[in-house]
Amino acid sequence: MTTTQQITGREYLRVSKKKGQSCDEQHADNIRSAETHRIMISAAPYIDDGISASKYSRKQRGDFARLVKDLTSGAFTDDVLIIWESSRGSRKVSEWAYLIELCEEQGKLIHVTSHGRTYDPRNGRDVRSLQEDAVDSQYESYKVHTRTARNAASNAADGRPTGRAPYGYVPVHDTRTGKLTDWIADDTEAVPGLSKADMVRELFRRIKAGHSMGAIARDFAERGIRNGSGRPFVPQHLRSMAVKCAYAGIRSHHGMERPGTWKGLVSEADYRAVVRMLTTRTQSQKRRPDGRAQYELTRIIRCGKCGGPTRAVQVKGVPSYACRDHGCVQVPQARIDELLIGTEESPGEILSFLGDESRVYAAFTAAPEDEARAEEIRTERERLEGERREAEGTKTATVGEALAMGRLVDSLTEDIERLRAEEQKLRAPAQLADMITPGKDVARRWAAAPVAARRAVARMVLAPSVLGEVRIMPVGPGRRVDPADRAHLHKTACNGCTAA
Repeated sequence: MTTTQQITGREYLRVSKKKGQSCDEQHADNIRSAETHRIMISAAPYIDDGISASKYSRKQRGDFARLVKDLTSGAFTDDVLIIWESSRGSRKVSEWAYLIELCEEQGKLIHVTSHGRTYDPRNGRDVRSLQEDAVDSQYESYKVHTRTARNAASNAADGRPTGRAPYGYVPVHDTRTGKLTDWIADDTEAVPGLSKADMVRELFRRIKAGHSMGAIARDFAERGIRNGSGRPFVPQHLRSMAVKCAYAGIRSHHGMERPGTWKGLVSEADYRAVVRMLTTRTQSQKRRPDGRAQYELTRIIRCGKCGGPTRAVQVKGVPSYACRDHGCVQVPQARIDELLIGTEESPGEILSFLGDESRVYAAFTAAPEDEARAEEIRTERERLEGERREAEGTKTATVGEALAMGRLVDSLTEDIERLRAEEQKLRAPAQLADMITPGKDVARRWAAAPVAARRAVARMVLAPSVLGEVRIMPVGPGRRVDPADRAHLHKTACNGCTAA
């Protein structure tokens, strides 16, 4: 195009991440080219900085959409659209073709600085040149995407880390190439005396112990622990961290998992246990105004008349359970807790059940493959127990023999306990075993567990298929009945049961 008349133009500037010419550099080149071609830049440019124009990009180009809207509505009043190169406009043939058609309809020219030329969309040869550039740009985008996807798949297959290091890790780069080679534990302090890596380990440890996300987030905030952005952790962020397999040293790619090349901050067993707990945890629990769980059995105990849940109330100053929805029944809390939970000296239904491993195993049937493995472990455990009894009964002639026999007994005891725990994991429900291990001294473990963990276990145990769903039966006016006698354990096969 040759003319002595000065015309006006407006720029569209775009750069993908940190690649290529920056928007400022493009603008400087555009000014020089516009002056050469007698184009006066008359308005602020449209700018999409750090956004790809590839069809594989997930980000929306806000100013490109505004440019299209302005061309469509007539708000683009300049004579020329100025771009640094064709690919700055778009790397999608269809999108680029639409932009050219809009410019043709509105009588706008397109100046490409890198070409040193102004194109007229009403000229067929000019359109062909612009479209050829679009085809080349889209093909180049395809090659980059394919290469990136192939590299990502290769890195995943090898278990190498990729992307931004999760909180608690710091990245390690090759000093020569600058490529990411590893993630290592971040030993910088989250707060005095606690590193960021240890904070992640504490998170997993507390979730496994049954602490709620809200309680952990509040505690972290009170201690001054902040996330990577310098703000307090919120429960949702902590949960997203807890289900991130990278913390167990596992590489995930398109749903496929394989061992990573970096060292996990937690064991895979602990990671799996936490994920299992988070995907099954119930949120229905009686809470204080500050959000903390308060009672083990509210909402788990049901009304025997309407079948609705119960809530904790005060009846003439006495803590009680009452029908939440209709007020059908109410019963003193202490007597029901004594019946269902009890104490170490006088265990109730739940603690008695959890204290008897054989009842727990019988109630929660393992999967066939787990049961077969559990039987193998039991056989091996019983063999070692026989060896231990034999060793304990062996008479020794010297001090050296006695010490050696003592070490053998200790070693056998350690192996037996390890096998017992493994057998228990296979036969007891995983979530129950993760929070409160059944067996001897369970009352102490129950008392030490947080309320959220006790609630989760109570919900599993007080089920119709296990001990039975607790239903508080109503009584007639004036009748005096022991509150414990009003608690009916409703089971799946209750014959003639009148409970709701």
